[in-house]
Amino acid sequence: MATDGAFVTSAEVRVSVLDANDNSPVCYMPMYEKVVAENVPVGTVIVRVTASDEDEPGSVNSAIEYSLDSTADGTFKIHKTLVQLLYSVHLSAGIVSTADVLDRESVDKYTLTVRATDGGGRSCTSRVYITLSESTTSPGLHNEQLSTDDS
Repeated sequence: MATDGAFVTSAEVRVSVLDANDNSPVCYMPMYEKVVAENVPVGTVIVRVTASDEDEPGSVNSAIEYSLDSTADGTFKIHKTLVQLLYSVHLSAGIVSTADVLDRESVDKYTLTVRATDGGGRSCTSRVYITLSESTTSPGLHNEQLSTDDS
């Protein structure tokens, strides 16, 4: 409302408050350990890495994308090319799966770092330690189908 002593006028003002990216994603588990049989079919699910973000639901700041991190430490850098060829992570669901046939005689252990990044660039990481076994069955791993929001 404004007045000049003789006249009074008013106007409706709408204020929209935009979400600030004031929260980082939180990875539910810092570490996953899995035993996987060599020669499992391509596309076999290894693990689902999950994270959440407390920014405004539905905003770009709370949207999380997952990726294999190539900058976390030397362990991953040593196997960077091999890891990226053999494993993949679903961008929006965090599902780590095989992208090629695994051969225990070549490499029997892998360390993957999965990075969960929000729309503002904040992130958290989880480690996935994978040991390959010779058996055709491995405890704790099933060739399961996990649903994703965009499938």
